[in-house]
Amino acid sequence: MLGFSGCGTKLISKSERNDYTGLATSPLSGLPLSDQSLAERRAIAVKVENAVRARPQSGPDKAEVVYEELCRGGIDETHRPVFEQSSR
Repeated sequence: MLGFSGCGTKLISKSERNDYTGLATSPLSGLPLSDQSLAERRAIAVKVENAVRARPQSGPDKAEVVYEELCRGGIDETHRPVFEQSSR
């Protein structure tokens, strides 16, 4: 598994901070949910092969987080957990 992180030096003042107190948040992104009734929903994950023959892929922009994994034969696959988007 490969992970990246970054560091920033900008300090955020209290007036610039978002106040999410009392709002349900996504367990994947930590951002407030667009619909608070989604708080009880379970996340689903989709595993997608990234081989040339599996392209074009649809829906990668719907995932809140994307994990990439090196699998059999050197082909990488992505795991895309989705929480807020509808499965329909």
